[in-house]
Amino acid sequence: MTLTGVWTYTEQVVATYSVTYTDGVEDSVIFEDEVHNNLVNGAPTPAYNNGATPTREGYEFTGWSPAVAETVTANATYTAQWEKKEAPTPDLDWDVSRSKTATNLDKNYESQVTLSLPSAEEELASDVVFVLDKSTSAEVETQILSMLQTLNEQIENTDATIKVGVVVFNKEAHRVLELTELNSENMGAIEDAIAYEISSGTNTHAGLLAGKAMLDEDTSVDSNRKYLIFVSDGITYMYNEKPTVTAWSFWADSWNTWAGPENWSSKYGNTNAPEDWGTWLTDIKAKVSAQGTTYEYPYGGTVSQSTPQENWQTAYANSIDKALYLTYETYQEIQEAGYQCYAVTASSNASYPWATSFMEYLSEGQTVSFEDIQKDIYYLVDAGSYVVDVIGSGTDNKGNAYNFDFVNQAGKLTLKVGEETYSAVSIPAQDGATASYGFGDTPDDSYSYVLNYYQNGTTNVASEHFVWKINVPVSNFAHVQLTYSVKLTNPQSRAGTYGQYDADGSEGYTSLYTNTSAELTPVDSNGVQGPEQIFAKPTVSYTIKKHDGGGDVEPPELDTENHYGYIVGYDDGTVRPNGKITRAEVATIFFRLLTDESRDAYWCQTNDFSDVSASDWYNNAISTLTNAGILDGYEDGTFRPNGNITRAEFATIAVRFFDLTYEGEDLFPDISDHWARDYINQAAAAGFVNGYEDGTFRPNNAITRAEAVTLVNRTLERKPHKAHLLDDMIQWPDNMDQTTWYYADIQEATNSHEYYMTTSEQGEEYEIWTEILPMRDWPALEKEWSDANSSTGTDVTN
Repeated sequence: MTLTGVWTYTEQVVATYSVTYTDGVEDSVIFEDEVHNNLVNGAPTPAYNNGATPTREGYEFTGWSPAVAETVTANATYTAQWEKKEAPTPDLDWDVSRSKTATNLDKNYESQVTLSLPSAEEELASDVVFVLDKSTSAEVETQILSMLQTLNEQIENTDATIKVGVVVFNKEAHRVLELTELNSENMGAIEDAIAYEISSGTNTHAGLLAGKAMLDEDTSVDSNRKYLIFVSDGITYMYNEKPTVTAWSFWADSWNTWAGPENWSSKYGNTNAPEDWGTWLTDIKAKVSAQGTTYEYPYGGTVSQSTPQENWQTAYANSIDKALYLTYETYQEIQEAGYQCYAVTASSNASYPWATSFMEYLSEGQTVSFEDIQKDIYYLVDAGSYVVDVIGSGTDNKGNAYNFDFVNQAGKLTLKVGEETYSAVSIPAQDGATASYGFGDTPDDSYSYVLNYYQNGTTNVASEHFVWKINVPVSNFAHVQLTYSVKLTNPQSRAGTYGQYDADGSEGYTSLYTNTSAELTPVDSNGVQGPEQIFAKPTVSYTIKKHDGGGDVEPPELDTENHYGYIVGYDDGTVRPNGKITRAEVATIFFRLLTDESRDAYWCQTNDFSDVSASDWYNNAISTLTNAGILDGYEDGTFRPNGNITRAEFATIAVRFFDLTYEGEDLFPDISDHWARDYINQAAAAGFVNGYEDGTFRPNNAITRAEAVTLVNRTLERKPHKAHLLDDMIQWPDNMDQTTWYYADIQEATNSHEYYMTTSEQGEEYEIWTEILPMRDWPALEKEWSDANSSTGTDVTN
């Protein structure tokens, strides 16, 4: 028997699964559920939105629950997890106006140091510009005027000024009030400008452009003292100074291109704000850049070309998009200019959440009141701020250790608030201090300012320092200046100049700091402590005028009696009055012009400069004048003998031969921040140097040979007159033109001569030459000095 199997085909069913991503938020849709179906067992789990991270305004995405499996093994639902973001904190990226200056060391090696809040250099003038939406409410206007009235009262009896400007915008910006000084007399005009009424359209971009332009035009006020207050409901759909819109194609029963606030809901399907304004602005920026001005037309004009209808909701920026983007961009430009900006959200009769949210985005989520703004304008720092100032020590520019001590005496301390000066009062030591001083007592028997001095440091600051405690608000309307003294305890005894003087620390020198550091810890008017603010570090200098052999000698002196020639021409017979002159050549000139007694006393053939060796022709001149304390080099240890000398360097050398002081205003407008400021003022006051016709000194210009000899002649009180020279003098083919300003001075510098002085009818003193003398043999004289000092002579060349 044969058995035959009968087979029936049964279709095999493969199990499939689904993966769902959901937002996990009730009563609101953050994103639609994303469902992936028909996934077989073991297939990789598809990522949410191709790997994108979900976003939710005001929250941070922290992951999925449960954690997403690598492969699919069953139906799975993954729920987004959110963590609410903390409320924005105040912007603490402060830059508090401050300065620190020091006088150069006096004969007792003391320097007076001044800390100033605001900076002593800063004029106490402020600009406040209001940029107001046309529909600004009467309530907001009242708040603005109340703020201005308070500020007006605060600047009374001070040297401070505030100027107020008002821009009111509708479809265009109207500069209703140009910058006008805030005072009682002008308050009526300011009030009228704040209440100015117009209607029709809203162009926030134009308003900000006009406000920025008003602030830009006042170049007399520092940027950090300029304030722009932008008040708007944010409902904008025009842009540019002349109202411009985009012809954006959209569907609403039919195709349309008109611009208005409803364009937002037409494009986005609702009136909600974007989930993330930063991402939205980046997208709009790309669209605006791609579109250019192709689809634009003047508001109220005729459309010439509109955006294509295809992908109309996603491919193009419409008028609201561009208006908001340009408003944001201009607001950022105002902040980048250093101006203080405030975005105040105004109420509106219409409800457009996107507009309100945009204003909140500009203000970084902070609700700003006019009282807050008034405080920002008034307060520099509030009570509770303090300065820690560490007294200077370290290594000077010649490698020597130095140390300053705080002069712990009440008589050496003063504090000024505006024009009022407070003397220090010695009070019981506070907070473990060595000594404490109070300034400006208050009704409760405390002090407005207290200085606690710590001679041996503290656990927090190991070295000698003081803490300046500020117990009252410091306003932007009066300088508060603490002045104290430091004393160098270990000056050097070897001749030379130590350190470089920089009164305000602007040159960045790295030796002989009066203070190792000084830091302000500020507190604002809300009691919020900001980051430390670093003061600049002034440096000082001093000169020791002693001979290497030991023992005090007279300061180096120039020979003002004998009129020896001190310039020798070049081998080709020229003198090159308009050529530059090097530092080595100038050293040689002054070396030759020393009295013989000074040259003997300070004679030296060694120095510490890395680029001046014993075999160099200029070594003796540089070594001798360095030993006399007249010359110094650079911080890197070089002298740079072949570098061209500047007008500032030349003036400094000339002044160091004399005991000069000058306490007045700067004599030239371009030296206030220069390291040689004091030397230049002293040289100018003494008549050694002059400026240019435009009044400037140009301290960093290289000096010419003609300028050099003219300055030397003035320093030595040599007064040649071209009509009273002698025929047998040395003459130069490139100095034959007697009409040049330097003709007689070049002849004076290159001819040794006898003379007598006389005075003209106009009272001007001048020389009459009587005899030409042979030029001194400088190499032979150097040989004599070398022999006398048991050293190898080195010739001085031309």
